[in-house]
Amino acid sequence: QRWAAARGLREGVSIIAGGPGTGKTHTVARLLAATALLAERQGRRHSVALAAPTGKAANRMSEAVAGAVGGLESAGVIDADLAAELVATPAVTLHRLLGARGDGTFRHDRRDPLPHDLVIVDETSMVSLPLLADLMVAMRPEARLVLVGDPFQLTSIEAGTVMSDLVGPGQGSDGRRGTPGTPSLAPQHGRSVLEGRVTVLERVHRYGAESGIAELATAVRHGRADEVVRILDSGRTDLRWVRPEDGPALESTVEEVVVDGLGMVEAARAGDAAAGLRLAARTKVLCAVRRGPFGRASWSELVRERVLGRAPSSARRPRGRWYAGRPIMVTANDPVNRLLNGDVGLVVTDGERLSVAMREGQGLRMLAPAQLDEFDEWWAMTIHKSQGSEFDHAVIVLPDADSPILSRELLYTGVTRARERLTLVASESAVRASVERPVSRASGLADRLWGRSFPPGAPEEAGPGEEALQLSLGLFEVPDTDGGGRQGA
Repeated sequence: QRWAAARGLREGVSIIAGGPGTGKTHTVARLLAATALLAERQGRRHSVALAAPTGKAANRMSEAVAGAVGGLESAGVIDADLAAELVATPAVTLHRLLGARGDGTFRHDRRDPLPHDLVIVDETSMVSLPLLADLMVAMRPEARLVLVGDPFQLTSIEAGTVMSDLVGPGQGSDGRRGTPGTPSLAPQHGRSVLEGRVTVLERVHRYGAESGIAELATAVRHGRADEVVRILDSGRTDLRWVRPEDGPALESTVEEVVVDGLGMVEAARAGDAAAGLRLAARTKVLCAVRRGPFGRASWSELVRERVLGRAPSSARRPRGRWYAGRPIMVTANDPVNRLLNGDVGLVVTDGERLSVAMREGQGLRMLAPAQLDEFDEWWAMTIHKSQGSEFDHAVIVLPDADSPILSRELLYTGVTRARERLTLVASESAVRASVERPVSRASGLADRLWGRSFPPGAPEEAGPGEEALQLSLGLFEVPDTDGGGRQGA
């Protein structure tokens, strides 16, 4: 994490890669603090932009960075003024950052570049190759770009496998090929142009040392099908493997989902929107496909009918299609109502009427049901839609092994949505088919990036230098507890 932050200060382009819980947001928060402190020391103004490929991802980025910055303030690493400065600018979508026009072009380009000194992009695995190219063209030559993401997750539905191509082949934890060691911040002449600019965070801080979820995610990521099966069969307390033909085990899994659903409906009927939304996100069924017996539509109907069939009679009397306890997911951006594709909400009792409760920052806002146009019920969702979300208990449902949708990245993405517990509903053949089938796209980006070298005698890239390095590393030390000064480290 220290070297990742240092590279973000030093390099024109740097990449921070890692799975869930490896400290990517923690690193970004310290990079932001170091950037502000360095600019203050040097007596210059600086401008930072935070961006993500979708509105939902941008909101998550804002919330995650605010939480990490709050942690720095609580620990005495930074003071309240700096903390307020760091969270003053929310993350936006890449399209908004670039100034998207109706004709598919952007306001910011080579002739009118972005004014920012530092641009940090989260969820880079979801960024398409053309959009990344547009961003690079719009950057000033002296500006810095930090790309953050998980190279093993599902990629953009458009062209390219951007994050995995940027990380490149054979990366160690220090971002260099071969045996990990102390990374260098200087260009390695005769080596790739990205050598020394990529940091892969490997240590997982979210899960405990005995976590089956973390071990399973690693085995899936490396394509070790036999090891994946062994881990699933190991009896770990945070893992459960349910074969589709095992009726009692399958029924037990459905019952767990239904129990949380009943709690959600009860909270919604009582008008407790915050509790209802927490329960709605505690246990979630994540399906690989939309249709068929293993699809989102079938599981959504199953869970809904079970929950409403056992709810008190007053909860089963819908007012048209609306009823207290109905979970919804927005399926299209709605700028008029400030709704983004992927936003989730819950219909709750609101005095004498029904309202849809939506999270907004750290609080809630209420909408009239008539304000919602394009949405689905959120009793279950697809793994693709779950990217960037987390649930205490994730129930992953895979189709038959011959389904073309199965891939290593799909299974990995589903597994890493689970914070505390994971249930996998799948046959062994479907599990093996997923693990043994990595997504393959031939964009050519990896070959061009990792095949291109610095020419002999090429000048080193200008950067903040030793002062920036020491400041960045200092922000990761145990903070001074006297609370003096903005740097506090």
